[in-house]
Parts: sequence; C-alpha cells; structure tokens
Amino acid sequence: MTYKLEFDGRDIYLRLRGHITVLNSRRLREELLDFIDHGQYFIHIDMTEVDFIDGIALGALVSILRRTKEYGGNVFIIKPRSFIREIFNLTRLNEVFEIR
Repeated sequence: MTYKLEFDGRDIYLRLRGHITVLNSRRLREELLDFIDHGQYFIHIDMTEVDFIDGIALGALVSILRRTKEYGGNVFIIKPRSFIREIFNLTRLNEVFEIR
C-alpha cells in the first residue's frame, strides 16, 4: 500500500493505493489517530485505487471513525471500486461510514 496525505484545516484527504492489510494498516492507523488528536477530525479516504482490503484494515478504519466521532468529526469513503463497496455492504460497514 502507498498513500498520500493532504491537509486543509480540520480535514485530511487521504489517497490510498494497492493492498491494505494487517501488514501496513497499523502504521497508517497510528498516524491518522495522531492527526485526529491534534485537531483534524474529518477524513476523506479516496479508495479509487485500492485493490484489496482485509479485515484488520477494516477494523483500523472503524477505530479511526470512532476517534473522529469523539471529536464531532467523520470519515468519508470516496469512490471505492465495486468489489470494495461490496465488502463494506457485506460487513454492514456501509451503515456506519458515509460512502460517496
């Protein structure tokens, strides 16, 4: 997985690429939680180029969402591919994440 972060006030724009797995999601989770704790409560995650996401990575996203909600923020999943969207639907995470 590779990613690019951009910042705009309280918003973080994150573009992900490749496979998001247990091997690489922990570092990203910790980095985002630190940003959230320092005032950036709205995270826009562009998943256009995500090829795979495992259960641990989904758990990391839920953890990030919970932390943003503590501060009145939110996580937005942007343009997931159809098979990634289906994973969100099957796990019912489409009911907790705003998917655009």
